Order: sequence, then structure tokens, then C-alpha cells
Amino acid sequence: MSAQKVRIPVYVSAETAEEIEAAVTESGLERQDWFRDVLTAALNQPENGTVSAPNQAEVLRLEAHLEDTKAQLGAMTASNERMETLLAQSQATVNNMTRALPAAGESSWWRFWSK
Repeated sequence: MSAQKVRIPVYVSAETAEEIEAAVTESGLERQDWFRDVLTAALNQPENGTVSAPNQAEVLRLEAHLEDTKAQLGAMTASNERMETLLAQSQATVNNMTRALPAAGESSWWRFWSK
């Protein structure tokens, strides 16, 4: 792209000119800056449901990122379910082993090991 600036004259009706002047005044921008912003924004907007090539590329990139994120979420959910299963098994093992131990103070079997 060239850095050269080009002037584009535009003819509008008196009513449209009043609307433009009101919009320029409301925006607080200089007239040429307001026109530049409006025209640039209009070029970047989709036309008839189509998206410009740079915007389309960004949309595709974001959609791919969304799919990756969904896949990661699915993997994390499966991992969490597996961890919950392992935790439940560990808790069951601890409960079974705890019941197998004698009650505190009722047996002196441990004294055998201290001799």
C-alpha cells in the first residue's frame, strides 16, 4: 500500500449533509478524521453476509482454537472421572484396612514388635 493520500469528493443532499455535520459534531473528531474512520469501518464490515479475507482467516483461526479447547475440556472431564474412580477405590481400601485393625487399647499385639 502506498502512503500517498488521495482526496475523494462526495456530493450528498442537504439533509444528508446536515446529518453528517451532526454526527461529526457529536463524535468530537475533525471532519476528515470522522470521514476516514467511517469509510474504513465500512470497508471492514461484511457485505451481504460475506466476510473479508483477513476477517475470514481470523474467524477460522478462532473456530479451530474453540475446537481445540472443547477437545481439551473433554479430555480433562475424562481425566477427572478417572481420578474420582481412583479416589473412591483408595477410600474403600483405607476403610477396609482400618476395619481390619484391632481397636485401640483392646489388644497388645503391637508389644510383640517392640521386644
